[in-house]
Amino acid sequence: MYLTACMIVKNEEKMLPDCLNSLSGVIKELCIVDTGSTDKTIEIIKSFEKMNPSVKVNFKQEQWVETDFSKFRNISLSLISPKTELILIIDADEKIDFDFPKEKFNFLLDKLIKERSFSALAITLRDWQNNKKVMTCGNTRIFKPGVKYVGKIHNRAILKEKDKVILIGGVYINHYGYDLSSDKMKLKFERTTNALMDQLKEPELYPSAEFYLCQSYGTMNLLDDAIKWGEKYLSKDLDQENFNPSIYYTLARMYFEKDNDKRTLELIIEGQIKSLDDIDLALLKCDLLYKQGKIFEMSLAAREYITYYQNILKNGLTGKFYFTFHEELVGLVFMRMSLGFLTEGLSSMSAMIANPHTPEDSITEFKKQLNDWKLGHLWDVVYERTKTSMENQARS
Repeated sequence: MYLTACMIVKNEEKMLPDCLNSLSGVIKELCIVDTGSTDKTIEIIKSFEKMNPSVKVNFKQEQWVETDFSKFRNISLSLISPKTELILIIDADEKIDFDFPKEKFNFLLDKLIKERSFSALAITLRDWQNNKKVMTCGNTRIFKPGVKYVGKIHNRAILKEKDKVILIGGVYINHYGYDLSSDKMKLKFERTTNALMDQLKEPELYPSAEFYLCQSYGTMNLLDDAIKWGEKYLSKDLDQENFNPSIYYTLARMYFEKDNDKRTLELIIEGQIKSLDDIDLALLKCDLLYKQGKIFEMSLAAREYITYYQNILKNGLTGKFYFTFHEELVGLVFMRMSLGFLTEGLSSMSAMIANPHTPEDSITEFKKQLNDWKLGHLWDVVYERTKTSMENQARS
């Protein structure tokens, strides 16, 4: 398999070495466009070329004159050699990772290209901040030659063939682009928002500019501005192809942080009508109900989350953003689900004890079941507390 990686870089001396090291032993060719680095980026590229003689490096310098990522992405694509069978798109602030020895990746690609019909391959993308995964999704990153990009900021691939995209299991792109110092985050924010503001002037070309402005302001915790752009995006009359349903969770989470429970719930309900199995909205509903002290309803939302989580494990990721699809959250959600059902169970047990008409044989059967579970002491605790509560009420 002749796999070529295409990249655009500028002043990436901090992150580029890890990115290139992750590609070593994976790619046969590297097409890299530098847009005006003044640090050690070019030295790092030359060092990689020297240390990896089996990798053909095609390097080009182009001066960055405007915020137009697609322009430079397409320049990198123009550098590929005729030998290229598949193209991997990767950025300097990313690393490719595998659940298996990386040497097997090319064998997997060989098998796929011989046995399956596809236009592109998707990889699991994971956003990292402060050593924590904050977002997961299936992201199309491997293409056949002929792919082109459009979009100045959030550029997207236009496929040459109208065919399906296949998600490759056990392959990951770990993205660290938001795991930056406050100064660098501020610069990135300013560059991104300025370009997105320009896109607002061409709504037909960039129908999702408001969505990305909402996300951009949200990353800086500027919630009022983020909410403003999110609501503007929701108010647009967009067709299904151009509408990003992640806006419901993104916007609802911001209202949740602002303690606007009413609007949070409205967005959760509206979002779940659009997408019945939205794992992020299920968790946010769980959070909202927990905050409101509605423990049993919270447990039902927690069960929704677990169901959707298991469905994703079974059926695989899609191109939708998953902000809460993390192993670390599953234990917390199980705890909340258990807490809610346990609370409801204890309340029901207490009501059974307090009811003078509860049949004795029902009590005997229930106590037997508790003993089988080695929880016989639970009956004694609930019985004593229920009787004490009844006596206190009678005296008052």
